[in-house]
Amino acid sequence: MAWYNFWKKNNTNKSGKVLVTQNGSIARIGSFGDNLLASDTIQQCIAALAKEMKKLEPRHVRFNETKTTCTLVNDDLNKLLKKPNENMTSSDFLEKIVWILCSRDNCFIYPEYEIKMDAYGALKRKYKSFRVILYDTAELQTNDKDSIVNVKFYYPDGSSLLVPYSNLIHLKRNYGLNDVFGGDKLGRPNNDALLKTVQISHNLLDSVEEGIKASYAINGILKYNTMLADDKMSAAIDKFNESLENNKSRIVPLDMKAEYVPVTRDVKMIDKDTLDFLDKKILRNYGVSQNILDGTATAEEKRAFYETTLEPLITSLNQAFTNCLFSDYELARGNEIVFYYNKAETMTNEQKIEQITIMSNVGAITRNEIRELLGYPPMETDAGNEYIYSLNYGEVSKQNEGGAIDE
Repeated sequence: MAWYNFWKKNNTNKSGKVLVTQNGSIARIGSFGDNLLASDTIQQCIAALAKEMKKLEPRHVRFNETKTTCTLVNDDLNKLLKKPNENMTSSDFLEKIVWILCSRDNCFIYPEYEIKMDAYGALKRKYKSFRVILYDTAELQTNDKDSIVNVKFYYPDGSSLLVPYSNLIHLKRNYGLNDVFGGDKLGRPNNDALLKTVQISHNLLDSVEEGIKASYAINGILKYNTMLADDKMSAAIDKFNESLENNKSRIVPLDMKAEYVPVTRDVKMIDKDTLDFLDKKILRNYGVSQNILDGTATAEEKRAFYETTLEPLITSLNQAFTNCLFSDYELARGNEIVFYYNKAETMTNEQKIEQITIMSNVGAITRNEIRELLGYPPMETDAGNEYIYSLNYGEVSKQNEGGAIDE
């Protein structure tokens, strides 16, 4: 790809020494989490998370000093957040991030940019794309002062890519045992306990399969109480099988020479509670309930899913993108990247009406926003974008002019 070739050709950063973390390990990680995806339960969990996270709407906004007001910034960055690169939509981009983060515990995103001079003569970054980096191995490098300066990515074909760490958006999961990476103390996916549960579940499913096969095995023995030649024995067996196939009454007559002896088997199948217990152990690792997977979750269950599972991921996205994309000066001016989630999906109709009432009392909601909350399309006229207030549902402009409608 063009951006990859650009870095290989124009990269002037010198390699530093490999970072050694506090626990004595080298800060190098590999893509060792992909084997988890062999479990269909884990795939369903990650897919459920990705399905919700891809609904996020990332925006570049600017807060005032007290964070009481927020304005949407009309710039190229907001356009880029809607289409991160030529191959992805915003939802594609977010889905890919979730899959990599949940399977590898680390996800690196490179914001491609060029330096431009603004109207005031200051040099600023103009972002061109966001790229999720897929690598085989990654290592952190430090300078003489042991500050992290670069990340070196290695690829299966033997090539490598050296990128300044400050230029990367680094998302971490299960962060705690390693100084820099998410995962275990070596920066690998912390999946030992989970893999054990997955293996037990796999073994039990295999035993269920074997039990099903056993139920189709030999069901009985046809015993002849006399000596028969081999050809006569084969003919008798063929006649018996033919009778089984053709007889609709399922009753087969036998003469005095033959006796049918049934084979009794006691095939033990795994009980449903045991399989459910193992599935729930796997689901808990990702904060996903069975009702979320099945699409039968109530509004309260969806709200709990948001607060315990989605909101921490959204917070990580907000902070990682904000800290990487803006300078200290821009951060001080209140610039942030916020990934908005429509919490209305976790509300009951009563809660939605209560929210509409509160916001309309202070003139903070438009007719179209109300329609969106209730699942209706926007109005075809500009009146849908006008703010309303109080129980009269009059326009805010009329309130300012003293033109409120009498109750």
